[in-house]
Amino acid sequence: NRAGSRHDSRTRLVALNYPSAAQAAGDLGGIEYSRGKAAVTIGLSTITYRKDATVLIIAAGEGKAPMVSDALTAPTSEAVPASALRVLEGARFLVSRGAAKLLPHRRAEHLRAERGKLKLE
Repeated sequence: NRAGSRHDSRTRLVALNYPSAAQAAGDLGGIEYSRGKAAVTIGLSTITYRKDATVLIIAAGEGKAPMVSDALTAPTSEAVPASALRVLEGARFLVSRGAAKLLPHRRAEHLRAERGKLKLE
């Protein structure tokens, strides 16, 4: 889900914006094939429907560091869609060292203490 996605959003068809098309270009054969395409996105409401579900959020590389930091430390908001996932008891954030680069603490218990219910392993 991209920034601005409502926390009550359902699974839906979305038009790829330029950043999403550029990111998908390598898998789709180039930007000329990914521009103007649509994709199915699983809405946050769909993901969080089962409060006892296990949800894995995986991020790798320094390019994901700002999103990971915001998802785990910023206030819950629609500007940071993944922030809606950390309230789930079964949420697990699996991140590479690069993706964790901007986190204020590297140890899960420090983040857990700061954000309440947050569970990291």
